[in-house]
Amino acid sequence: MAITTTGSFLNANSTTVSTIAVTVANVGDIVVMFAATASATITPTGMSGTNSMGAFSTTGPIASGAFAGSGALFWAKAGATGSSTLTATYSAAIGSTQREFDGWMFTAGLGAATVWTVDAQGTTSNASSTTMTYPSLVASGTGELYAGCALPQAQGLDGATSGFLYNHDTAFTNVFAYRLNSSGTSNPTAGQTPAGAAVAAAVLLSAGLPSNPPFISQYSGRW
Repeated sequence: MAITTTGSFLNANSTTVSTIAVTVANVGDIVVMFAATASATITPTGMSGTNSMGAFSTTGPIASGAFAGSGALFWAKAGATGSSTLTATYSAAIGSTQREFDGWMFTAGLGAATVWTVDAQGTTSNASSTTMTYPSLVASGTGELYAGCALPQAQGLDGATSGFLYNHDTAFTNVFAYRLNSSGTSNPTAGQTPAGAAVAAAVLLSAGLPSNPPFISQYSGRW
C-alpha cells in the first residue's frame, strides 16, 4: 500500500471566494485542506463538503499575534467520486477579508473501505525568521502521510527538507508541504522573504483496511 496524490494542487484565494471545488478520483480518498484568512481575529472554524464528502476533522485554528493571519487544517474521507464543493465557516462575518484554500486529494488505493487514522497532529507559531517551521510529528508506523501548511507574514518560499514536496499559492503565498512515505520524526521547514512571523498546522495520517475480528465458534466439545 502506498499513499499518492490525485489530481493537482487545490488552491483558491480572493476577498470573495467562499468555496473550493475538488474532484474525487476514488471512493475512500481523503482531502486535506488548509483554510486561512488575512485576519488574526476571524479564524476558520469548520468545513463541510457536498457529494458524500464525510465529516471533517480539524487541527486549529491558530492565529498569529505578530501579523494579521490565521488558519486551520481540515481533512475528510470521500464517499463518492466526482465533484465536491468544500465550504469553510469562520468565527465571525468574513466580509471582504482576504481568504484562501490550499490542499490536495490523496489516495491509498484501498477503495471505499479505507480507514484513515490520525497518528499525530499539531500547530506551530514561529517568531520572525526567514525559516518557517512546521509541527514536528512522530509516526508510530511506516508509510504514513504528513500534510501541513504554513501561513507566512511575508513571501512564502518552498522548502527543501528531504522527502517533502511543496506547493505555494499566489496570494498569501502559503506553503503546503507533504511527504507520502513518512516514518519516525517529520519536521519540515520552508522559507519566507523577508523575515517574518508564521503559523503552521499539520497532521500525520495512516491508511489501512478494517481489522476483522477472529471467528470464535459458539460450539465446542470432543469429536
